Amino acid sequence: MSLDKEYPRLLLISDATWADDNNIGNTFTNLFRDWPKENIAMIYARPDLPKTEVCSNFFQISESRMIKTFLDKHVKTGFEINSDVVGNKSIIDDELKADEITGKNLYKFFLKYRWSIFLLARELLWKTGRWKTQDLERYVKTFTPDIVLSLACSSQYMNELQQYVIKIAEAKAVLYFVDDVYSLRRFSLSPLFWLNRMLSRRALSRTVRASDLIYTIVDEQKKEYDRMLNVNSKILTKGGNFEGKPPLYKEITLPLKFVYTGNIYAGRWESLVAIGRALDEINKTSIKGELFIYSKNELPPRMQKCV
Repeated sequence: MSLDKEYPRLLLISDATWADDNNIGNTFTNLFRDWPKENIAMIYARPDLPKTEVCSNFFQISESRMIKTFLDKHVKTGFEINSDVVGNKSIIDDELKADEITGKNLYKFFLKYRWSIFLLARELLWKTGRWKTQDLERYVKTFTPDIVLSLACSSQYMNELQQYVIKIAEAKAVLYFVDDVYSLRRFSLSPLFWLNRMLSRRALSRTVRASDLIYTIVDEQKKEYDRMLNVNSKILTKGGNFEGKPPLYKEITLPLKFVYTGNIYAGRWESLVAIGRALDEINKTSIKGELFIYSKNELPPRMQKCV
C-alpha cells in the first residue's frame, strides 16, 4: 500500500493552536503522531505559535490583524507558518512577535469576559475582517488535501471558515465533536446569549450537512447528537498502551488525592464544583479526599465565586 493511500493528505481546521501542552493540541498529537509530516497541515485562528513535532505546515488567521485592516486594507490577515518559524524563534520577525502578544491579550479578554455582546462583536469582526484571502485559497489548493477534518466549534465564524475551506478543497469532510457545542443545556437570562446560541447552532448545522463523516467522543454524546443532527456518528477517542495489569495499591493512605488537569471551560468547571461540594460533605468529620485542579484557563468572576 502506498503512503498516500495509507496516510491521506489531511488538513485540520481548529480555533486552537496545535501545541502539545494544550488540550486540543495534545489530542491531535495523540491521534496523528504516526502521520507523515508531509501529509498533514493545519489552519487555525489563534495568535499563538504552534509547538509540536507532528505537524510543520500551518496557516494562521489573526484577529488582531483583522482589526488593523480597518486602518490599512493591505494588512494580511493570514499567512503560512512553516517548520523553520515553529522550530526557531530567533528568525521570527518583530511584527509576528508583536502580533502574537496583541492577539494573546485580545483572546484572554474574550475568554475572561465571555459576555454575549463581546461574542457578537467578535462575530461581526469576522464578518468584515477580510479573512477570505487569496493566500488562504492558495494554501488550501497547494496542499491539495484528501480529507478536511474540522474541530466542531460553537462560534459562527469558525463554522464559516470550515465551510469555506471544505468548498474550495473539494475533499472529503470530517467533523469532530470533542465538547458539547450544540445542545441547549445551558442557563442564561440574557436574550443576547440565546440569540448567539441559536445563530451558532444554525451555522454548525450547515457544517454538519457539508461533512461526510461525524465523530463524537462518548456513547451518550453519540446518541444525543445522532438524534439532534440526524446523523450516524462514530466514536473517536485518544489512544494509549494498556498492555498488562495496572498497579494495585493494597494500602491506601488518606486523604485520597483527586487530580484534574486540562480545560475547565465548556461546562467542565461545573462538574468540578459538584465534585468539590461532594468532598466537602464527605470531609465534614475528617479529611478523606482532596481535589487538585491544574489548568491554564483564567478564571472569570463567576468561577472565582465558586472556588
